[in-house]
Amino acid sequence: MKYVLIILLLFHFIPLRAQTPVWLKNIGIRQSFEDDESSQNPGLFTISIPKEKHASYLVDFGLKYNLSGAATQSQSSLVGEYHRNSIADAPVNNLQFGYKFMSILKKPEPLENVFDLLNPEYLQTYKTLKLNATAKYRYDQIEGSQGIAATAMFSYFQQGPKSSVKTRWSSWNSNKDSNFAYLMVPEFGVEIQHNFKADSTIYKGFVGRAVAGMQISFGSIFPNKKNVYVPLNRWLLTIDAKLRYDVVGKEYSSSRWHPLIKTNLDFFLLYSPVKLIFGPAFTYGDNPIAGFREFNFQPQQFWTIAFKVQK
Repeated sequence: MKYVLIILLLFHFIPLRAQTPVWLKNIGIRQSFEDDESSQNPGLFTISIPKEKHASYLVDFGLKYNLSGAATQSQSSLVGEYHRNSIADAPVNNLQFGYKFMSILKKPEPLENVFDLLNPEYLQTYKTLKLNATAKYRYDQIEGSQGIAATAMFSYFQQGPKSSVKTRWSSWNSNKDSNFAYLMVPEFGVEIQHNFKADSTIYKGFVGRAVAGMQISFGSIFPNKKNVYVPLNRWLLTIDAKLRYDVVGKEYSSSRWHPLIKTNLDFFLLYSPVKLIFGPAFTYGDNPIAGFREFNFQPQQFWTIAFKVQK
């Protein structure tokens, strides 16, 4: 507990002592970067090193470095992810790194009044799809496999003033008279995985999957002085459900269906320079690209209580 308090104090005083360097503003931290980054998905790192037993790990951590400006219609990034889990029934040890491209496929709706742009609380109207595409090298120590993984995920993006948009999608729904907000992010797309090398022929070969999912987050908020469109959370309950189906190619497991449900209750401790979060989480299902696989032909499930980080 003493070391946790020291870390909290360091995070608290960093923004007071110096301005955030430019390179740090370009860094993102999440569990994974395949999805719409408006969704809640903080990185997680826990390690236990007992004296007489093997160390245990729970790592779901990804880093991104943005190569383009923050206010552009599209963005390019370098990404890396590490997933390791020795507390679940089937262990995970999975490394990925590569490239990400994000694009809002349609420009905002035309302005009715050009002077609206002078209002800091004015929200431009979008009704379009957003593309998040990745191409990564993938190494899985448990499978003994090496290969490539690529995803193309589309989310529906709708935002704007209440006069033009009743419900915002992939954007926070909130108002000045309430300390409650919610976020809904629907997604669909495809992912491909090709293991050109593996210790077992079970994991070797090509598979193409269809993916569909929905994330819903809701909780208590307060105004964000730096960005009026994205409130700061006091606490947040998130349910993230995805379903993958092996459409073409071989099966790496006993089933072509791959459900994955993650539920998190997050309490926010710090907001700058990164969000520091604490809370419980429940995970059910499997995710082949991340190396999170079935155990005894059944989806895995486990609980965690941990500190998390997101930026």
